[in-house]
Amino acid sequence: MTPHKNWMKQHSPVYLAAQIKTPVLLIHGGADRRTPPAHATAMRKALKQAGNEPEWIYKANEGHGFYDEKNSLEAYQAILNFLDKYIAP
Repeated sequence: MTPHKNWMKQHSPVYLAAQIKTPVLLIHGGADRRTPPAHATAMRKALKQAGNEPEWIYKANEGHGFYDEKNSLEAYQAILNFLDKYIAP
């Protein structure tokens, strides 16, 4: 195994998904060039396989951040709902 691959296996969340026990909300855009969609789908799959399926929002036409007003509102509402669900008083 190359040094880079070894470092990735030790530090990347996708390889450590079994250790993540808290709820996760993943929001990703399909046109994201900074963080390719394959990274988000791999993380989603790893969490699901670890028994911690994340809440998921994916918009094919968005990039690294949502700019369409409808998509932004949906994402922000999902964040509020997620926070209410897991940290509400």
